[in-house]
Amino acid sequence: MNNRLLELYKKIGLYETSKITGIPSYELLNVLKQPLDTSMSKNVLDDLLLDGKLPIYKDINIDIDTFEGIWYLDKKFDIEGDRYVVLYSMATPFWDGTDILPFDTTNYRVYNKKGDVLEDFYIEIYDAVEANGNFKNIEELIKWYKNFYLPHVEMFFEKHFEKIMDEKENFKTIFN
Repeated sequence: MNNRLLELYKKIGLYETSKITGIPSYELLNVLKQPLDTSMSKNVLDDLLLDGKLPIYKDINIDIDTFEGIWYLDKKFDIEGDRYVVLYSMATPFWDGTDILPFDTTNYRVYNKKGDVLEDFYIEIYDAVEANGNFKNIEELIKWYKNFYLPHVEMFFEKHFEKIMDEKENFKTIFN
């Protein structure tokens, strides 16, 4: 059966083979032991995340805009008093076929403990790190996600939060 699947995969591609067989893309790649290029890695990570097959890291929420393929993330940080801040960022692995993990924080909100929005701030804080998107197999891709993507996302969230807190003097009414 694997030989037939491999022939079909080579003839019509991953997603058509998946559609015809009903086998998810990531399971096909696992069975066929096929290498992944950057574009395929990004698409397969999308599929894995949407199907709930990837772990979430600590208290970081990840959602995918399936139309644009953008990974939206948010993370909550407690601050003084009865308030907390939620940072909203984008961190799409291998965005646009590149070997880069961009991390772009676009806004944050300050909430009270009841969940009411006290203030909404629009900002632009950007970081990126090189990230090779070529993998020998699906297992390597999943290892990369767990050991590279998630720790870097956590690090960037912490860095961006620290930058916001360093500049909090600009927002004394909210943070005091």
